[in-house]
Amino acid sequence: MAWAWSCVNSLSFFTSTTTCASLVLLLIPLLSFLFLHLRRVNRCSVVPVNWPVLGMLPAAPAHLHHLHDHGVRVFAATRWSFAFRGPWLLRMDMLFTCDPANVNHVFSTHSAIYPKGPDFADNFEIFGESLINTDGETWRAQRRMIHNLMTSRRFRCYELRASRDKVENGLIPLLRRFAESNAAVDLQDVFLRLTFDTTCTLVLGVDPGCLSDGFPTVPFAKALDVASEAIFFGTSFRKSGGKY
Repeated sequence: MAWAWSCVNSLSFFTSTTTCASLVLLLIPLLSFLFLHLRRVNRCSVVPVNWPVLGMLPAAPAHLHHLHDHGVRVFAATRWSFAFRGPWLLRMDMLFTCDPANVNHVFSTHSAIYPKGPDFADNFEIFGESLINTDGETWRAQRRMIHNLMTSRRFRCYELRASRDKVENGLIPLLRRFAESNAAVDLQDVFLRLTFDTTCTLVLGVDPGCLSDGFPTVPFAKALDVASEAIFFGTSFRKSGGKY
């Protein structure tokens, strides 16, 4: 009797093992075909492939070296609005848009129906209760104040004078020196520094001198870069369900 029961157990184990092996053998060609098909589609299309489980995340590392250029191509292929699908269960789905009509709809004409909410305020807590984080009447009051400032004749004259001064006394001499020395220069870095100096001059009344000779490291600019990275990674971490 014991011998018969042992044979039954052995046969059952053999049958289950054979079944599992058969399933694996069937799944391998199927998964291989699916992988090759999606890979071919991904090569032919600018829009990232929405992979099972992983979503569109695998496409990101391949374009890190030209992320902005690739983003422009994706926007052009999707008519300026793109729905990014993150890995399953990680709550990383995001909607990106650069359509002026959409931006105006969300941030201006119909802003009341798009409240930022407490999660947004937590992610961007570095800005405090500024225009970026607030909703409702507080947001409208701050927006009205900033709008009145930026549309005033006095501010526009100051903006024109400060921008022209920075270009004439900062940008043009710098580019002339590079041209005379036949030296290579990263124009993206140059114009980023120009924008930062001009913005600080208009908003804070101080020129930090990022566009000076030697491209010095300005502590304030470095702090903003660190804060931006913290906001980005903190937002991604919270979206994935993590807590500090």
